[in-house]
Amino acid sequence: LNTSAYDDEDNTELLDVFNNNAVEHPLDTITKKEYYKTVENVIDKSLSNFEKQVLARFMKGESYIDIANKLDAPVKSIDNAIQRIRKKAIKNILKEDE
Repeated sequence: LNTSAYDDEDNTELLDVFNNNAVEHPLDTITKKEYYKTVENVIDKSLSNFEKQVLARFMKGESYIDIANKLDAPVKSIDNAIQRIRKKAIKNILKEDE
């Protein structure tokens, strides 16, 4: 493990590469998953059916125009829905963190 990790001119040992702390601690992973699930639940409870449909399509990367066409709604309605989703998400997530 004390041999050169890359080549003879490099002073980095294999042991140094293995000791890299880039791997996330399992507790951090679990905590993040729980937080994201809480955020999903909070958002889901606060959105209307139309907003949920818009959000689902927006998260898939669809444009406002594509979403509007698929939901048979004006583009401005899609824009308004996304703005409401953002406001509700911020408001309700902050409330949940209190």
